[in-house]
Amino acid sequence: MSAAKVFKIFGNKHKKAEPEEHRFEFPGGYIGVCRTTDGEYWAHLGIWDPNKQQDDDMHLAGANAVIVDARLDYPYQNAGTIITPELEGLNHIAIRIALEDK
Repeated sequence: MSAAKVFKIFGNKHKKAEPEEHRFEFPGGYIGVCRTTDGEYWAHLGIWDPNKQQDDDMHLAGANAVIVDARLDYPYQNAGTIITPELEGLNHIAIRIALEDK
């Protein structure tokens, strides 16, 4: 048995109907993957706004979640690069991903 639950997004909405966004919610935040109209993807990591009323317990309205650390990994380094800038108040990270032209 694998330690990870794998969700595959195939990227061709004409062959297999898929929503524009896939979202995984957890206490304190969410991870989302959104397809753009030109076939690229935005990957989002965010924390819930404690001042916003939410519909269920997953969002834990009134609870504070914070991003406490981040890391970037590069194939030419032995260990990940630790990012430790001032993270206070950071509540969302997004990166855009596109396939390389070959």
